Amino acid sequence: MCIIVGKRKGIELPTKQILENCFDNNSDGAGLAYVNDNKKVVIEKGFMTFEKFYKRLMELAKKYDLKRKALIMHFRITTHGGTSKGNCHPFPISNSRKKLKATYLECGNVAFAHNKTVKICADEKEKDMSDTQIFSRDYLYHIWKTNKRFYEDKNIRKMIEKMGGESKFCFLDDKEKL
Repeated sequence: MCIIVGKRKGIELPTKQILENCFDNNSDGAGLAYVNDNKKVVIEKGFMTFEKFYKRLMELAKKYDLKRKALIMHFRITTHGGTSKGNCHPFPISNSRKKLKATYLECGNVAFAHNKTVKICADEKEKDMSDTQIFSRDYLYHIWKTNKRFYEDKNIRKMIEKMGGESKFCFLDDKEKL
């Protein structure tokens, strides 16, 4: 199962050794999401080696005091869609294949990561898309269109949990709330 690290504001980053263990046990790519100075949620993903992931994290640590930032970090094991940079998490909530596959994106008000699998019906032509990308496009996007802060609603979260089965989701919004 993939590993999601949801780091809240005021908490230190996990040690390099812990992050390396996460990658070593889920080595099909990594990604992260954070809020930039313009209050946009930024997704950076497609780090296919731990060294590249950690180097980028340390670059961000020079720019920001990461103890004061909320972050999502995701370490992937491929289940659906193949192993590729674009299939790494986190994802925007979007109906755009291009945005869901983007390895760098300022995505507005929310990004998310997911672990386990979501049982969905995918078109045979979409076998390069992960179940999470399809779930974002076909389900979360439509919920988000009616309520941009849906993840704050306890009833909607329960519905998403039921749809996702045993899946776990981690959302990061532009207020740096996990």
